[in-house]
Amino acid sequence: MRQFFYDLRYALRKLRNAPRFTLAAVTTLALGIGVSTGAFTLFHGMLLQSLPVAEPQQLFRIGDASICCDYIGYPEDDGDFDLFSLDLYRNLKEAAPEFHGLAASQADDQHFAVRHGPDAAKTLYVHFVSGNYFNTIGVSASLGRMLSDADDTSSAAPVAVLGYEAWQNEFGGNPSVVGSTILIQAYPVVIVGVARRGFFGDRVTDKPPDVWIPLALVRHIRGEGDNILRADNNWLWLFGRLRPGVDMTLAQNNLSAALRQQLLTIPFYLSPRQKPKISKQHIVITPMLKGFQIMVDDYRGGLQLLMLLSSLVLLVACANIANLMLVRGAAHQHEIALRVALGAPRRRILSQIFAEGILVSCFGGIAGVALAWIGTFMILHLGFPKGTASPIPATPSLPVLIFALLTSIFTGILFSAAPARLSMFSQPVHALRGYSGSTVRLSLLPQKILLILQAALSLLLVSVAVLATRSLHNLSHQETGFASENRYVLHLDATGADKSASDQREFYNKIQARLAGIGGVTGVGMTSLGPYEGQILGTCVILVDEPKKLSDHLCEVNRTQVNAQYLDTIGVHILAGRNFNERDTADSLPVVVVNKAFATRLFPNQDPIGKRFAETDERSAVLQIVGVSDDYKINPYEPVPAFFYLPLAQNFNATIPIYIQTVVVQFRREPEDPEGMIRRALAEVDPDLSVAYLHSMDYQIAGTLSEERLIADLALIFAILAVALASVGLYGITSFIAIQRTNEIAIRIALGSSRFAIIRNVMRGVMGQVGIGILIGIPCVLTAGYWMKSALFNLRWYDPAGLILAISFLILCSIAAELIPAYRAASVEPMKALRTE
Repeated sequence: MRQFFYDLRYALRKLRNAPRFTLAAVTTLALGIGVSTGAFTLFHGMLLQSLPVAEPQQLFRIGDASICCDYIGYPEDDGDFDLFSLDLYRNLKEAAPEFHGLAASQADDQHFAVRHGPDAAKTLYVHFVSGNYFNTIGVSASLGRMLSDADDTSSAAPVAVLGYEAWQNEFGGNPSVVGSTILIQAYPVVIVGVARRGFFGDRVTDKPPDVWIPLALVRHIRGEGDNILRADNNWLWLFGRLRPGVDMTLAQNNLSAALRQQLLTIPFYLSPRQKPKISKQHIVITPMLKGFQIMVDDYRGGLQLLMLLSSLVLLVACANIANLMLVRGAAHQHEIALRVALGAPRRRILSQIFAEGILVSCFGGIAGVALAWIGTFMILHLGFPKGTASPIPATPSLPVLIFALLTSIFTGILFSAAPARLSMFSQPVHALRGYSGSTVRLSLLPQKILLILQAALSLLLVSVAVLATRSLHNLSHQETGFASENRYVLHLDATGADKSASDQREFYNKIQARLAGIGGVTGVGMTSLGPYEGQILGTCVILVDEPKKLSDHLCEVNRTQVNAQYLDTIGVHILAGRNFNERDTADSLPVVVVNKAFATRLFPNQDPIGKRFAETDERSAVLQIVGVSDDYKINPYEPVPAFFYLPLAQNFNATIPIYIQTVVVQFRREPEDPEGMIRRALAEVDPDLSVAYLHSMDYQIAGTLSEERLIADLALIFAILAVALASVGLYGITSFIAIQRTNEIAIRIALGSSRFAIIRNVMRGVMGQVGIGILIGIPCVLTAGYWMKSALFNLRWYDPAGLILAISFLILCSIAAELIPAYRAASVEPMKALRTE
């Protein structure tokens, strides 16, 4: 060990005496390790890191799929129950003696208007949980206390717990906030505590909860008539701590039996269509070590791709440094041979070579961790733009630091292997005779292999970047069917205005009239859910004029409520019949407008105007089609679904409030301060009217594709980095070959070879290795494309144009890297070179 320490000290002295080599090697490796460590930070934070709670290995969830967000009826066709209604939760909680309590958490992310003191209302993410939620998950309070079972009763005082980041950012970190009252949707709630720092809830999400409130407040916050209170509306995730020694299979069977028994008491499940499915409903208990995985499932493929690409960049960096060390080793072969001739053991020489490599890799690892921290921070800022804080820390954790250390040591050994092999063949007789030909040949072979590897990996990275970029281009430039220019989207939180159901018609008319009165506004559209705002849950319909058995083509039909100006505002044309107008009132015939996909699917080769249908929900009225609109996409990744629009004027209920979430405001031209004008107009209607979101429609479209854009941008950065590193390697090996061939080149020039012939001759050998690397890389590119095919949009996985583009780019970069040293070699003075030789 002491001898290896001396070898490290000797290696440090050698590196200090070669600053240019040291800087190039450390920078190259820092980039490679920084990229891979940054990718691993994200990978570990989202896929490997456990929940920051007490003994997370004891947590188990009731279900095995993180589906979202609420669903009336059976959550899954295969009988797997993963979402539960409030009534189901309360009954299952009593039927689960195998658990130390069964807790519930809202599956959806929801924002509400929150007001504290005289301050204006803020839109915060409020999360409904059971009273035993914090005790079950294992999180303590940093201030005050957490919720308890006693808080989750109808007679309990309304209380809430703040998230630590929300306490810091929204309430200034003021300790006196505990015990004070806030208004959530105009309902008074007392803050009783602040959650521990670093706890962002039971899942990784870009919108961690700001406030937790007990389930008992659902009726007060969302209203007595809200659909979420229906016994057949499933919207809760359940979890608990399994008691030691409990058989999980037995627990699953007991809970499944209790579930089926409870379903038999709910009217929805007793209909002739639903009751036969009760017998196959069951529960699967799965570990909850890492929390609910809904966002993780969405990002898993992208994270795996990111980790793979970063590993390839690290390999290119290692190959590049190995080439640098081979050149350095070849230059020192005379010294090594002389040391062997003087009796130095080869084992000691190998130890010094590996010590130098490990030292370089450790320096590169230290710099790489700093680069990884900066890169991870930037990626998290892009990946979590909507949250005040990210649940994934950018600061490297202990596992990440261990990963960086092991990566550094491994890479040091890896790229030291080639020069170590070269030193094994160094013969003392060559040093004594001044002969270096065999050394040159031995060093060139591994250099060529490394060059081929770099070319193949670079082609793979560039091709993946081209595929991701072209797919993103297709996604962002597809025909959406709606207009986005000069249009702004705002999400209203009208529940905070506390309007009764009977007042809502006038309330929304005031909002529309006031927004329409803004200078330059040409249209105001209102809808339950607008374009690119998520998939609307489907419903089933029955054709009144053509009674038939319910079939698949009559289900998965989408619906939304709109005002009469909505379709015109978003630029969707009526193809047949008419749009809604002022004659469509609560007292007139219930009407609908359907899109072209609806008409084609349900009324093929027929005129849909005048046709009637009803939803399968027993409360649905018979609806008559009065118009057919053009199709527009509600989801960028899927085909246009069958869709029908209900006129808002006919769908206000005297007892159940209807909250319109999305408003689209169309301007004649780009306004100077659209946000200020819209917010001031809404404040004039009602100061308690909260705006949760306000952006241009173009911004909303771009935000929908944020994951794809992030992956494409990172793939492009990695590809450019790999090609740059490979180009540096090409430059180095071409320079080395040119120096070794100085005598030959001088003779060729003396015999009359032209400068162009010399350049071509020097470049030909290296370009041949690049060509072999490209040939090896093509099957790898096709394999990667096949693996990515599910993520590509309107693009074949064997995209020829993209492959040709990637190959052309790599060849151009290779020529540029080789041209300078080849030109320098062709400019040598023959007599001067021969005298030196």
